[in-house]
Amino acid sequence: MRYIKQQNDWTARRYSWLGRALSLLCALSLFALCATDAVAQEKNKKRPVDEVEEEESQDQDLAAYWLKIAYQNFNRGQVRRAMNAFERALMEDPSNRDARFGLSTLYIQVKEYALAERMLLDMEKEFPVDYSVKNNIAWLYATASSPVFRNGEKAISVARSALLIAPRDYHVWSTLSEAYYVNGQYEHAQRAAQEAFWLAHAAKAPLSDMHSYRDQLRKCAKAAQAMSLME
Repeated sequence: MRYIKQQNDWTARRYSWLGRALSLLCALSLFALCATDAVAQEKNKKRPVDEVEEEESQDQDLAAYWLKIAYQNFNRGQVRRAMNAFERALMEDPSNRDARFGLSTLYIQVKEYALAERMLLDMEKEFPVDYSVKNNIAWLYATASSPVFRNGEKAISVARSALLIAPRDYHVWSTLSEAYYVNGQYEHAQRAAQEAFWLAHAAKAPLSDMHSYRDQLRKCAKAAQAMSLME
C-alpha cells in the first residue's frame, strides 16, 4: 500500500509538472501571437503613411521637372509653352509657390488680369512678407491696359508696402515709379526711376534691364519737365 501511495504521489507530481509546463507553453504561445499581431498592426499603420510620403515625393519631383521646363520656356519668350508647363507643375503640386508666381506673371503678360489678380491676392495672404508678390500686384495695377484693373493709387500703396520689405530692390523702385507715373505724380516717378536705375547699376543688373530703366527714367524726367513748364 505504501508503494502504491508513493507511486500515486509520484504520478500526481508528474502530471502536476506536466500541467504547469503545458500552461506555460500556452501562455508563451499566446504572448507570441499577441506580439505578432501588434507588430503586424504597427506595420499596417505605418505603411499608408510611407506610401503617402512616397507619392508626395514623386509629385514634388514631377512638379520640379515641369517647373524647370516652364522657366526655360519663359526665358526663351515662349509664353504659351511656359504657361502649359506651369499648369502641369501645379497639377502635381497645387501649392507650389514658384509655379503660382510664374503663372501669375504670365497672366499679366497675356492680359488675363482677373486670373492674375486672384492668384496674386491669394498668395499675398499666404505669403504676407513676400515682396515679389506685392511687387507684381502693384505692377498689375500700374500697367493693366484694362481700366477695370488699372488703379494708380492701389499700385502706389502696394508698391510702398513692398518697398518697406525690400528697400534696395530695384524692381520694386521701378514699379513704384510706374505707379507714380500713371497717377500723374511725375516728379515722384522721376525720383523713384532714378533710384531704380542706380540700384540696378550697383547690382550689375542685366544690360536689358539697364536699358529699360534708362528709358523709364527719361520718360519720367520728360513728363516732370513738361508739367513744370505748364505750371
